[in-house]
Amino acid sequence: MSFQERHTHTSTLIQDFIITFGGYLGGSNYSNDVSVYHIKTNTWQQLVPSGKPPRPRQRHSACLYKDNKIYIFGGYNEKVFDDIAELSINIANNSNALSR
Repeated sequence: MSFQERHTHTSTLIQDFIITFGGYLGGSNYSNDVSVYHIKTNTWQQLVPSGKPPRPRQRHSACLYKDNKIYIFGGYNEKVFDDIAELSINIANNSNALSR
C-alpha cells in the first residue's frame, strides 16, 4: 500500500508504528482513514475500523492514552468540529476499532 498524500493530519507514535489519521487531500476532499507506517519494515498498512469512524477532517488534535488509545478532538471540514472520538489500536492483531 502507498500512503495517499495529505496535510494537516495527525500522526501518533505507538511502539514501532506511526498511526496516521485524517487530513486534507486537496480540493474539497478530507480524509478519515487510519493508516499505519511500520518503521522496522518501511511499509504502510490501511486499517479498517470496526466501529463508526469520525467524520473526515483536518486540523484536529490527537493524543495517545495508555499505549493503545488515540483520542481525536475537533478539526475542520467546511465547518468546525467540537467532538471527541476514540481510536483503539491493537498492534498485535493489526486491527483497530473506532468509537465515539
